[in-house]
Amino acid sequence: MNIIKSMEDIKQLPVDNVKNNPWKTVVMYAAIGFLWIAFSDQLILVVTDNPETISTYQTYKGIFYVVITAFLLYYFIRRDYARTIALTNDVIKSNEEIVAYTEELHAMEDTLKKNIKELHLTNSMLASQNQYVDEIYNRSNAAILMWHPNGKIVDFNDQFKNLLEYDDSELAELNWINELIPTQESESSTEKIKALLEAYRNENYERTLISKSGRYLTFIWNDALIKSPADGKPLILSFGMDITVQKEQEARLNHLLSFDELTGLGNKVNFEETIRDLISKKIDFSIYSIDFDNFRHLNEVHGFKTGDQFLTTYAQALAQNFNTFDCFRWSADEFYMVHSYTNPVQENKLLQSVINFSSQKWTLNDAEYKPTVSIGVVQYPTHGKDTTTLIKNLDIALNFAKNNGRNQIVFYDEIQHEKLELYSQVAFELGRAIEKGGFELFYQPIFNIQTQKMVGAEALIRWDNPFGVNTGEFITIAENTGQIKDIDYWVIDSVFKFIAQHNQIWAHQMMSINLSAQSFNSNEILEYLKKKISFYKINPAQITFEITEYSIISNLEFTKEMVGNLKNMSFNVALDDFGTQYSSLNYLGKLNLDHLKIDKSYTDLITLNPLDKKIVRHIINLASDIGLETVAEGIETDAQLDALKQMGCKMGQGYLLSRPIPAKDIIGLVEAQS
Repeated sequence: MNIIKSMEDIKQLPVDNVKNNPWKTVVMYAAIGFLWIAFSDQLILVVTDNPETISTYQTYKGIFYVVITAFLLYYFIRRDYARTIALTNDVIKSNEEIVAYTEELHAMEDTLKKNIKELHLTNSMLASQNQYVDEIYNRSNAAILMWHPNGKIVDFNDQFKNLLEYDDSELAELNWINELIPTQESESSTEKIKALLEAYRNENYERTLISKSGRYLTFIWNDALIKSPADGKPLILSFGMDITVQKEQEARLNHLLSFDELTGLGNKVNFEETIRDLISKKIDFSIYSIDFDNFRHLNEVHGFKTGDQFLTTYAQALAQNFNTFDCFRWSADEFYMVHSYTNPVQENKLLQSVINFSSQKWTLNDAEYKPTVSIGVVQYPTHGKDTTTLIKNLDIALNFAKNNGRNQIVFYDEIQHEKLELYSQVAFELGRAIEKGGFELFYQPIFNIQTQKMVGAEALIRWDNPFGVNTGEFITIAENTGQIKDIDYWVIDSVFKFIAQHNQIWAHQMMSINLSAQSFNSNEILEYLKKKISFYKINPAQITFEITEYSIISNLEFTKEMVGNLKNMSFNVALDDFGTQYSSLNYLGKLNLDHLKIDKSYTDLITLNPLDKKIVRHIINLASDIGLETVAEGIETDAQLDALKQMGCKMGQGYLLSRPIPAKDIIGLVEAQS
């Protein structure tokens, strides 16, 4: 299809022929007419000069002229008409083409409008996409950097800029490899670039960058090789996640894994690593285990804050004064010291220095503390060839040092090990005895020494064991293992049962039960006593609980409350072994006690040492003045008995009066006295 594309194409149509054709026909008609008029008469005159003939010829000439002109007119009109028809057809055709083109133009216009609309939509989407990409780029938690392989920075996002603390113009001028990376990592950076150009990608390695303020930042870093869209040259696109905080936390955690948080000394992990290292190097060394005797009293009297202050002060001073040692905090108040072994003489001097240093007076914010310490010692390889054995034997030596008194130094030996094995066996068999009721109660009568009449008895536990350990020894083991509470409960249950079974015979007698510090200071004992009173239907006033000074010294207010609770339940309370540990007139006046028991160690000396006799007399008088009855323990001679009578002591017990006897014998004794 020929399409008219402009008005110039329309102007080129044969319109001029249409305009000129009528004139051409008229001119030709006029010319022929003039020629006919001019020459037809002359031609007739040549043919004839007869007027009639001429007239006839004139008529024929007119007819001929009409015919000829009609024919010519027809010819010209027909020719022009044909041309007009052709021109009309061309015009119609052109009009059709114009209409078609117009429709095509409309279609093209619609298409163009649609394309423009789609273009606007695409542009809008591209703008949104660009904004989205820009937000991702600049709001990403990842630091993004684009750079040339020579280190010249091409582009960066806001996170990179903010973390490094530079502004745009400053970063644009930097070569980041030379100016943002630590010098010690420059060589590895060169290797990274070389590897990247070969492999096109470096993934997940740690990268350290230096901020403008000089802070070192750690990143998980990734590099990718790309081509510049402008010139096709290689560029490097890097992504980094800032893990500085995590690395700092990791470093702190690693420090905590190896160092004690309170004192700053190495901890158990650090200690064991040190020992393994010395063993691997085959270096002979010694380990001291330093434990403060009764450190808990400092916490209980002055508070844990003061206790922590002492431990921190001591640890710092220990490390400073014994800087040739490796010092560690093993547990609450236990410290380990490690040094290369020299010789026995030098070893003893060092140990005595540690004793003197540790047991000096320490001045704290709100207290003064003069501790004593126990030290256990092991030597490698004599006392063990691996860490586990050395620690185990060190613990054995320390326990023996603590059991031997204050400021004691004990080297490990095999005898201690054998004793510990015996200790473990005894503890195991104690558990079986508790479970199966393998104990027996004996009763030592208590007499009114003025009238020689029995007024009660003290229940004493006995255990027939294959190890030959006596009562004091297995009680000590039970206290250390925590089994003492179960033993106390067994004794209480057995005594209550005994009284319930012999209620009429025992109606006017007292029964004393020793209560351990662990039971006395527990929250369960009162509920247990209530349950047993209800079950056995006994009179609590017949029971006296004997507590030691050791039980009450740690918390006087709690002791006062507990004694009050026992008294409210109608029990009697006696203070046992008075004068052997922390005797104080302070708590004697504050506690609502019933009896004061004078320890055997005083009774033994009242006939031998005048000073001890005076002390016992003052104790008896003091007790009487504050309303307490005294009970003397361990009376074994008539002289002791007479002295106690003269001093006004009311009650007593001991081998002179009666040994501990089985239940059936104590009942017989009461019946006989009745």
